Amino acid sequence: MEDAHAIHISVDGDPSHNFFGVYDGHGGTQTAQYTQDKLHANLTSQPTFKSGDYKEALIKSFIDLDKEMYEEKSGKFSASGCTAVTVLTKNSTIYCERGRNEENQSRGWFCGV
Repeated sequence: MEDAHAIHISVDGDPSHNFFGVYDGHGGTQTAQYTQDKLHANLTSQPTFKSGDYKEALIKSFIDLDKEMYEEKSGKFSASGCTAVTVLTKNSTIYCERGRNEENQSRGWFCGV
């Protein structure tokens, strides 16, 4: 199977934060597995995450991870890819990110619950 997922409860030590991701791999497992392993850490390292701009942090974490994989020189990501859908919760707000579109821009949105 080429798919992966991530479940992080108490993100960055905060029990009001939770992170969930589903990574639909294609052409191999490398990209989906790498995204599973790295996206959450990339998100929590964003300055916008630390300042509470979670929507921007999700968008930037996708863009940064994509750039990191694109610039990886060994070619291990050249034959595989993945579609990703993630959810970050903070108290009663849900922040969703679904990756990038054909114009190479990340699309993020949030929903208040």
